[in-house]
Amino acid sequence: MNEQQPQFDTKTRLCCVLAYFSVLFFLPLVVAPNDQRARFHANQGLVLCLANAIGNALIAVVCIFITSPDIKNAIYTIFNLVSICFCILGILHVVREEQRPLPFIGKITLIK
Repeated sequence: MNEQQPQFDTKTRLCCVLAYFSVLFFLPLVVAPNDQRARFHANQGLVLCLANAIGNALIAVVCIFITSPDIKNAIYTIFNLVSICFCILGILHVVREEQRPLPFIGKITLIK
């Protein structure tokens, strides 16, 4: 954090944590619409949610052409483990009060 900002209050911090759980990305926007950190974590949660949806859709299309159920399961498992790791990383950023973008997808800004 470059600027001195007051610490998150408990409600805002909880909502920022929940933002990393799929469609709950909007919670920080409702609880603290003017807090720049809450908007940052809401954006990261939205980008993660969209990346999960697009990734699962692409994997479903690719898996149409794969006949082995073991390979299909492995692809889905790896993708979902990466998604869970991103979720945990985002939650750690909230707890540490950091505004660090998620790897690969974190530079995308949909909520300003």
